[in-house]
Amino acid sequence: MPFVFIGVGSNIEPRLEYIHNGINELQKFVKICKISNIYETEPWGNPNLLPFYNAVLKIETDFLPNELLDILLFIEKQFGRTRIQKWDNRTLDLDILDYEGKILNEKNLILPHPYIEKRNFVVIPWYEIEKDWILSNHLKINDLYFSFFPKTFLKLVYKSPII
Repeated sequence: MPFVFIGVGSNIEPRLEYIHNGINELQKFVKICKISNIYETEPWGNPNLLPFYNAVLKIETDFLPNELLDILLFIEKQFGRTRIQKWDNRTLDLDILDYEGKILNEKNLILPHPYIEKRNFVVIPWYEIEKDWILSNHLKINDLYFSFFPKTFLKLVYKSPII
């Protein structure tokens, strides 16, 4: 089974509850291997939004990328996620960051995720759980991690029991 990394986020209260419940729901469909710590971060894309809680998951799945995307969208919807505008507040956000060995450029799914190297709230938690990962486009999480320092600080809000 391929490894896949999923970004998880929420900026509508109860943020931690949405993330935990979303992970529990995802576990019904895939094997969750690792969960990063959860960090509070500033919004990205629209500075007028509320602060986010963010984490990264390492999973194993037999689902193809678009099948997995459908599952993630279904789970988001279960938790009240609406998609009115691109950068908006959200109860739960589940993004496929990288799907082992896959490069896609489709209307509804780009792999690896196109903004990974710009998002400290993705790279820093990812580094915690799989620092030696090499993305399908050959970028290295280790290199991306060190590109954010010393200028980046994330506030830890929840320490994961299964890093």
